[in-house]
Amino acid sequence: PCAFGFATPVAIWAAMTGLARRGLVVQRNDALERLAQVDTVIFDKTGTLTQVEPTLRVVKSLNGIGEDQLVQLAGSLEAAVRHPIGEAFRGRCEERLEVRDVRIVSGVGVVGSVLDGKEAHRIEVGQLEPLIRTCCERAAVARAREQLGDFHGDHELGIRVGEQLAGIAVVGETSLASHDAALAELNELGVQVAVFSGDSDVSRLQRLGMDDVHGAMTPMDKAKAVRQLRDSGRCTLFVGDGLNDAPAMTEAHVSVAVSSGSTLAATTADVLWGNQNLRAVPAALRLCRQTAKLLRSNLRFALGYNLLGMTVAAAGWLHPVFVAVLMLCSSLFVTLRGFRLGDRYDEH
Repeated sequence: PCAFGFATPVAIWAAMTGLARRGLVVQRNDALERLAQVDTVIFDKTGTLTQVEPTLRVVKSLNGIGEDQLVQLAGSLEAAVRHPIGEAFRGRCEERLEVRDVRIVSGVGVVGSVLDGKEAHRIEVGQLEPLIRTCCERAAVARAREQLGDFHGDHELGIRVGEQLAGIAVVGETSLASHDAALAELNELGVQVAVFSGDSDVSRLQRLGMDDVHGAMTPMDKAKAVRQLRDSGRCTLFVGDGLNDAPAMTEAHVSVAVSSGSTLAATTADVLWGNQNLRAVPAALRLCRQTAKLLRSNLRFALGYNLLGMTVAAAGWLHPVFVAVLMLCSSLFVTLRGFRLGDRYDEH
């Protein structure tokens, strides 16, 4: 019976240790079992598949407000939310102003009131196109783009102060170094891969090198799409980092959150991911599949071994001391097989 007692906890302990080596911390008891069943992986883009540069490339004023003031207003607002793009502003904003009534606008960005002295400014920071609201503003943006040069593929952000589009900011974005290797490993595992992003820029989405890419998605769009996949029989894993990913995470079969992302995403997810090596995702799926396979074989072995042992012992063919030795051997066997998970994990 000891083989039954050791078979499951040792294998699970070894699997969780292997995941921890890759920066994955399990938060739900049944996450390993669900990861073993995954056949579809869905990624958020910004902050998950890509890394936003921590500095602003360009800030261009459109209506006379100083660039330093624009950075201070936008940086103060971005400090109230946790999004990778906001890091660029926060790094340049030395003195933060008081911020009130901050809220996320799905598919656009963030809006709130920033107190500059006794004056309160309504500030919006987000994707440029949705923030352009008049023909005059579009003309001003066109002129600014001519002056700025080619930043094709980077993030163009708009900064609205009150009723005016006050400036443009450009933030760089690059794919993680492990991007290509991770996708190749997921394909080897027979897993379908998709990207659900709020980004509407076609060029940035195409640079990911994937076929199943969906842009300009709101949080509810993501959740609905994940629900449709789940209802069609797919076992989905959603990997994300932001507030806008939390609804999709709750709909997915299992979810992984970037630990440096939003608090809501981190508390919603089944697993926390603490580094930027995307190969941790296919490695986790591979390890959990191996764990599930090992658990089944260990339990079959323990059942057969104990049935045979009890039958032989009941017939009086074994000495009690020899029975005790055999019981110890069976426990050692399933324990060592569990530890072997770590060795197979390190091979990948």
